[in-house]
Amino acid sequence: MSAPTQPPHGGSVTTSTPTAPVPVPSITAEQTAALAEPLMPAGPLNPQTWSTRELYGGAITICLPNRFIDCSKVRQIPDHQEVWADGDTDQSIIIELNSREEDVTDQQAATHYMNELAEANDALSHEILQSGSLSAQEMPGFDASVPKSYIISAQRVSKYRESAQQSNLIQIYLAVVRLQNVGTDLLISFNVPLAFGAGSSSEGKTIMDAVENKAVIEGVCRTIKVVDWSLFG
Repeated sequence: MSAPTQPPHGGSVTTSTPTAPVPVPSITAEQTAALAEPLMPAGPLNPQTWSTRELYGGAITICLPNRFIDCSKVRQIPDHQEVWADGDTDQSIIIELNSREEDVTDQQAATHYMNELAEANDALSHEILQSGSLSAQEMPGFDASVPKSYIISAQRVSKYRESAQQSNLIQIYLAVVRLQNVGTDLLISFNVPLAFGAGSSSEGKTIMDAVENKAVIEGVCRTIKVVDWSLFG
């Protein structure tokens, strides 16, 4: 990923303000430092802990850590999405195919979709931490001319209609690939809990190391590719 840019005007929004303090800590110094580390993982992915998965009936392939399971095996997933989750950490990876929004510029796309995610999550707070473009080296499955960008945000989110006091602090990595030739915006989001609120239904689950979290999104971006373009009609 390129050198980060400053959050765009209006990129940090708050949908509501809790009436009592929410017992969720801020991002730690370790997590902040991890954002500044080089984003390209060194060497090949470990075949003992990563494996290739087929998405959309095999039309797209991607490598994911083995700990992520296909959520379509346990619940219904919308046709335009692929959802993979790790129940021990509450992490999830979502690949999504959306109709390209022509009124959104390539420079605005990542912020636009991240703000939509915050709204969909009913986020209590939403702060953009970093954004920039993705190089052909970081996302080699797509031609260098294809616009590719990323954005990272921190959100406070309550699960299952839990109270604000039970909200969790999550970090969301979002990569956006704009496939103009097929009228599609491809989104990859990686949802990473940083801290669980007191009494949250997720309290007690494992919090993963910040550097390892970055390695996951890096590996996902580096390996995703379209193998059958007829998927897009």
